[in-house]
Amino acid sequence: MPALLEPQALAFSAAFARLEAPGWTPPAERLSALPGPVPAPRVLAARGLRACGPYAVPPAALERLDEILRAAPRDGGGAVLSDAALEPLGWPKGAVGPILRALGYAPSRRRGEA
Repeated sequence: MPALLEPQALAFSAAFARLEAPGWTPPAERLSALPGPVPAPRVLAARGLRACGPYAVPPAALERLDEILRAAPRDGGGAVLSDAALEPLGWPKGAVGPILRALGYAPSRRRGEA
């Protein structure tokens, strides 16, 4: 799979993606908003991206998020994600929540919340 994310492979598959979504050329190396209507999964894959909520996300960024989640301190069974921990992703502040929810994570209550 990593070979499919190499620049030469992405350039090749992008030609096919342009046929199905001609006006959409997202950056393959960073988070971007999905257009409406959302392109088919095969178009996203041809661009080296995955749909997560309202965003197109590179798999490498999702892997970095996984590393951050695994290294994060725990509180009540959930990971505590600080702004500093998420900074290496370079995502806008409001992007993390929708992406985590799209991946099946649920926000947990903090101690003392009812």
